[in-house]
Amino acid sequence: MPLYQETGDVDTSLIIENTIGFEIRANGGAVQYVSGCAKLTPAIKERFEPSDQILFDGTVWQNDEMKNTSTEIKTGHRMGHMPISGDDGSLAQLADLQGPAKTYIQINNTNLIWNPTSPERLALKDAGWSAAYDGMEIVL
Repeated sequence: MPLYQETGDVDTSLIIENTIGFEIRANGGAVQYVSGCAKLTPAIKERFEPSDQILFDGTVWQNDEMKNTSTEIKTGHRMGHMPISGDDGSLAQLADLQGPAKTYIQINNTNLIWNPTSPERLALKDAGWSAAYDGMEIVL
C-alpha cells in the first residue's frame, strides 16, 4: 500500500507489491537491499539467512521520533518504516540472524544513530550492526 499518502488507514500486515527489495549476486555472494520495510515477515527473514550482506531500512530509531522532533506528523510505521529499536523493531527481530554482515541504510536525519558516540549507535555496534556512510563499498 502507498504508505506515503497523507490520508486513510493502513494495514501494514498486508503483503502486496508496493514494498521492493533487491537481491544482488556477484562472485558467488549475495546482498539483500531493503530500503523500506513496514513489517518484517518470516519470508523476508528467510531470504536474509544465506546472504553475505544485508542492507536494511534504518529510517527511524523510534517509531515516533519525527513527531517528537516536530519534523513530521506521521510515525515511522505510518510511512512504511519499522523502527530500529523496541520489541517490534528490526534490531530485536533480526537479533537471531547469524552470518550476514548487517548494515542500516536510508537513515533519516532525525535518527540518533548518526551520532557515532550516541547510546543508539553503540547499541547497533553491540548487536553486530553498522550504519551506512557515503562512499561505502561492498565487495562480494
